[in-house]
Amino acid sequence: MIDDGMLGKLPADLRAPDVMSLSLEAVGDLLIRYRLAGYPPDLLIEVPTDAVRTHEFHRATEMIEVGRRAALDALASSPFT
Repeated sequence: MIDDGMLGKLPADLRAPDVMSLSLEAVGDLLIRYRLAGYPPDLLIEVPTDAVRTHEFHRATEMIEVGRRAALDALASSPFT
């Protein structure tokens, strides 16, 4: 564990930017759940949150394929096909 100033003790592999990114992700998730409750979609396609990290733009081709597979799986199990 390391002391990272105002944040106190952090695991050795967790840095302040990681904490900030995780915090923003948590707020984003709350907003998404709020919107989904008010306006439920006909079909929800979910991509795993651990599929990519922030600023990994070099993995765009890989992430497009992950999204494509998630979309095909969601459509295959939906009543719309």
